[in-house]
Amino acid sequence: MLPWLLPWVPSVGKKATLRANTLSVIARWKILDNLRRSLLSPALFVLFVAGWLWLPGSPLVWTLAGLLTPAVPVLTGLVVGLIQGVNTQSWQNALRPLQNGAVRWMLALVFLPYETLVTLGGIVTTLLRLLVTADTCCSGRPMRYRAPVCRRDDLATKAHDDAC
Repeated sequence: MLPWLLPWVPSVGKKATLRANTLSVIARWKILDNLRRSLLSPALFVLFVAGWLWLPGSPLVWTLAGLLTPAVPVLTGLVVGLIQGVNTQSWQNALRPLQNGAVRWMLALVFLPYETLVTLGGIVTTLLRLLVTADTCCSGRPMRYRAPVCRRDDLATKAHDDAC
């Protein structure tokens, strides 16, 4: 994905040449934003572990930094809710999105280890497919949806499996 952020990208074919990247600035920004969102959970998990074990200073400071990072949308929602509450005099309606944001923030923290594990599993699988097995064809599709490679002795087995 990273080469698609550059002005020149590798071309597909027998000769490995570079060609101009035809993606728009918005498309490149979307790729960069997806990479940022994909790596947020592992980076936050690494921050927690490193802050508790190796980083200088108090582990409490690093824990607060890690806790407040995903809370930024909640805190901005609080500011917007307070401004709307002052203007409309309806505090319950103005602060309702704050409650939803706080629940999302707590769930993001609770599921942070799981989300980190799933993300890193996907990254490792992709890197193994690209670097070790060189399986670039259909790499995003499960095996059951890939085109079968039939041999003569497999036809009887395939016919039996189709009948079942």
